[in-house]
Amino acid sequence: MKETIFLKYVKENKEMFDIRDYLALDVSVTNHFDYMDSVDSKKRNVLSFCESETYLMKALENDNIIIIILTQELFDQYNGTFSKSIIVADDPKYTFWKLHNDLSIKGHLSPKMQFGTGENCSIHPSAEVSDKVLLGNNISIGAKCVVHDYTIIGDDTHIEAGAIIGCQGMQNCPTDEGKMHILHAGGVKIGRNVMIMSNAVVAR
Repeated sequence: MKETIFLKYVKENKEMFDIRDYLALDVSVTNHFDYMDSVDSKKRNVLSFCESETYLMKALENDNIIIIILTQELFDQYNGTFSKSIIVADDPKYTFWKLHNDLSIKGHLSPKMQFGTGENCSIHPSAEVSDKVLLGNNISIGAKCVVHDYTIIGDDTHIEAGAIIGCQGMQNCPTDEGKMHILHAGGVKIGRNVMIMSNAVVAR
């Protein structure tokens, strides 16, 4: 069955892009969203998905949800009359997470943050620290550590040898198309006066 989309304009982190480049489907561009989240999200301007009438009702009652991915059956059940933008898909969950992964790869879902290094920081020469991090003051990072993009580390934090900060988490989503690995688009925030021991892993 050909997927049908009734969709407005898409905005993510203040960067405009055309959703047609990611869904590879015919799209009517007329709205935008700021987040991808569940139907009970408390964020504003959210794109979500529903696979049952129960979740559809939650999405319809939540003013934060502005775009819903759902099945043709659910769409027909309400005679196509919705106050929100609708994407009709054979597999809403797959469509949602495929879009999420594609946008993550392109960087559209990455956190917007300042980057830089504070005063009196000690970083071992063998450590790998991304340029896209924010380090506070008096931070020490030991040998062979890896600090990935979009990590924030507070003042007076010590990271011992071999630790990995901000790597991809482990989340898989079963869909009709098979198991899909979900990319984690966020980052890691470590507070002040933290001790991270050798070879520890802190995933997104």
